[in-house]
Formats: sequence, C-alpha cells, structure tokens
Amino acid sequence: MTYKHLQILYRLVLIGLILGIQCYGVCSYAEKQGPPTNAQKPTLDPALTKVNRSFHLALKEEFKREREVLGPAIFFEKNILKLVKNGEVIAEEKAAPTIIYHQVKAYSHMCMTAVIKLLTVQDEDKRRIWASEFMKDVDVAQSVASTLGLSPELTARQIALSSLTFNLLEEAQGTAITSKRMNAYIKDIKPLVISNFKVAAADHISQLDLAAEKLMKHLKLGEREHLQSFTYGSRSPRADNLITQYLAYLMGERSLSESERVVYVEGVSGQKKVFDLIAKYNLELALGIVLFNDANHLQRDVLADSTREILIKRAPNKPTEPASQRLLKDRFNVDFKTVSPLK
Repeated sequence: MTYKHLQILYRLVLIGLILGIQCYGVCSYAEKQGPPTNAQKPTLDPALTKVNRSFHLALKEEFKREREVLGPAIFFEKNILKLVKNGEVIAEEKAAPTIIYHQVKAYSHMCMTAVIKLLTVQDEDKRRIWASEFMKDVDVAQSVASTLGLSPELTARQIALSSLTFNLLEEAQGTAITSKRMNAYIKDIKPLVISNFKVAAADHISQLDLAAEKLMKHLKLGEREHLQSFTYGSRSPRADNLITQYLAYLMGERSLSESERVVYVEGVSGQKKVFDLIAKYNLELALGIVLFNDANHLQRDVLADSTREILIKRAPNKPTEPASQRLLKDRFNVDFKTVSPLK
C-alpha cells in the first residue's frame, strides 16, 4: 500500500467518524423529541372514510330538500313578522313597538343605571362626579315626562322614578350610599319599574297581534295546523324572550316556551343562514325519532348519555364559586348570603 493510498484511507476513516458522530447526534435528538407528529397520526381506513362520506352526503341531500319546502312558518326578524312558504317569504308585516315602549323602558333603565354605578364606582371623587353629571340627565327626564303624551298614571309613575333617583344621586354628592339606603331605593322603584315593563310588553304584543292577524289571512285552509315559527338573536335575553313567548302563543304552546314548533336561533344573523339552520333543525328532529325514538336526541351531543354515565361515577370535584357570587362581593359590595338587592 503506497503513501497515497494511506492518505485516502485516512481521509475515508475521518469522514466516517465525522458522519458517525453527526448521525449519533441526530438519532439522540430524535429519541428525545420522539417520532414526527405525522407518524403518530392514525389514518382512517379508506373504506370507513367512504362510509363517512356517504353519511354526510345523505344528510346534505335531505337538508337541501327540507330547505326547499321550508314552511309554512312565521319568522320574526328586526321587528317584522314574515310568512314563509316553500323556503321563501311570501308576506310580511311590521311589528315594531310604539314610542311608549321605548319611553317607559328608558325611565326604568335610568333607575337601573343609578344602582349599577353607585354600587360599582369605588373612588369617592369619581362617584361624586358621575352622580353630579347624571343628576342633570335625570332632572331633564323628570321635566319632560309630562310632555310625552302618556296617560296621567304613566306620567306620574315616570316622575316618581325620576324624583326617587334624583334624591339618591343628590345624597351621593355628600357621602357614600350605604347598602341599607340602596336596598330602600330598590324597594321603592321595583314595583314602578315592573309596572313599566308590563306596559312595554303590552305595547309590543298589541303590535304583534295586528301583524299576525294580517299574515294569517295568507294561509290556505289546513295550513294553520302545520305552522312552525322561529326568530333569531344574540345570547341575551334568550330566556323567556318576548318574541319567543308570542310565537309560542301563536303555535298553541301553552308553556309559552321553545319547542319543536317554536325555535330561537342563537348567534346567527341573516335570513338565509337562519332558514338553513331551521331546515337542518327540522331534519335532525325527524332523524332523532327515526333512529333513537327521541326527537331531541340529535339536538344533543350523540355522546352525551355515554359521557354522563362515565363522569357521574367518578368522585366529584369541589364546586367552584359562581361568577355571579364573585361579582356581588367584588363589584357590588353585596353579601349574597344575607341580602341581594336584585331580589
């Protein structure tokens, strides 16, 4: 073996050592990091993928069919009652409350504003400044109450609410409002505020009655008994929503609450999206009966019952404190165990 051969052999050995060290380092790093994420992800057998695809396609076809024949239904959107047949609006009537609705609610909101701010603003100077500014608005509201064209009884009620609120704000200029004083104020305004809410509700319902009567004239013989109704809106105020209760009344639901024929679509805006969701809802109700003998089964997670069976057998965790209780203590300075000014 010549010297030249030795040099080549030496270089090969050196390169081998370097590559070996690098390979060892890479392998060690890989062992620490674990296999790539893609390698850990299982893949569904193609046959099962095809089965899943067939399931979703079948639902899509039935959904499209239901969407095309949606109705007859009463749909409330932005203070308008609409009659829907075969997936299209065929008639609509304005169903907005009158100005009285907004007037009496404004006076009630005025009182609620005073309670919220006087309980939550902790800095005395800021509280005095706010009370001083809001007093001006309350004073004006009291003076205009007699010019709104309300009945003598309603006028007197708004003046009383304004006077009670003005006096409370005036007291807040000198000293912090005590819990005892605030509870006394709430006790005084509560029946007046509730009476205002009754007036507002009656006002809106009267306008809904007029609109509904006109829409019903567009129904053919036998269609009334197949009516469905729905509306949509934000999360609040979902419970016992005025429109939901009225639609339930039209549908003959004596509970005046949501049901298969009275649907409140939450978190969706726009007629098309609402119609799509209602068609999907109707289909799920029917399939729930067909597959599980329970109309509401597909309105819940299909794993709901199994999940509950598993978790209910476990030792319970210590209950956490509801957010409402934290707010009562930290923001409104109310001991929820002894008194609640909201009740």
